[in-house]
Amino acid sequence: MNKIFTYILLSSITLLGLNSCKGTWVMYDTEQKSHLFFKDDISDKTISFAMVSSDEDIVVNTKVYLMGKPYDEDKTFSMKSLPCKENETIQVGDGKFNVFSATAGTDYDLCQLILPAGKTEAEIQITLHRNTQMLKNEYAKIHLQLIPDELFNVLPYDDYNKSEIISPDFILYVTDGEPTCPVWWTESKSKPVGWNYNLGNFYPEKYRRFMELFHETEKTCPVFYKAIVEMYGENLDNPEIKLTFWRQHFPNVWAKYVFGPLYDYYMEYYKQHPDDPHMEEMGNDSVNLKGRTGWASPIEGTYGFLN
Repeated sequence: MNKIFTYILLSSITLLGLNSCKGTWVMYDTEQKSHLFFKDDISDKTISFAMVSSDEDIVVNTKVYLMGKPYDEDKTFSMKSLPCKENETIQVGDGKFNVFSATAGTDYDLCQLILPAGKTEAEIQITLHRNTQMLKNEYAKIHLQLIPDELFNVLPYDDYNKSEIISPDFILYVTDGEPTCPVWWTESKSKPVGWNYNLGNFYPEKYRRFMELFHETEKTCPVFYKAIVEMYGENLDNPEIKLTFWRQHFPNVWAKYVFGPLYDYYMEYYKQHPDDPHMEEMGNDSVNLKGRTGWASPIEGTYGFLN
């Protein structure tokens, strides 16, 4: 039996699924089956149809990884769909929502499962379809699990690395209806609408306009758009996203193309629609940090993030 002694650091040990101490030699059997696994962060993955038109599907991409030597030809592998638990719920923000099992062919379609020749990862595409049950504030749960076969074994669940897990499972929760307040918008859990002095009060229509302005930068400022999508996702839904992330990367671009136009639009809109139920005070002097009210200019003054 051929054996290779490899010196690996602690982060690599997690991928191999071996129990070892940092800085020790471990043994890997090159004659054993290759292993497949998903690699992801520890947060629940959720996605919503709220930001797309009624006739659109949503395509989600993920990857299956190979631990072992790449093959000289394409290889197929298998997954199965698992049902959710009875009376299962999911906590999203301050709310708890019912969960139902997504059905393949109805709620989603899965691409062919192929590990390409010479590769150590396989692209997996999942096409999501709307389900009227999602409009009842319920989440469809897609739970896919890799299964061993004659060619591949599957790595067991391992969360030793607290920022990233190794797992045989891919889980995604899908909903519809009005978008909910993202974690990066709100500075106050006591106000259900959410609030931030650079964005004012959250409500779905304003959020959609914000996202439209951001997505327009794909054409007006493509370098910026590509960088932000890589860091935070196409819909700014990366679970690792932080409050005031716009101040950390490209603040000038955020101000010019997104925050500034959004502020200017609503400054004029509220003047023309004084009876709008979402009316809010705007201007730097309107901000009350203790009361969590007011919408300050993102461009200038005390709260402008270009200062």
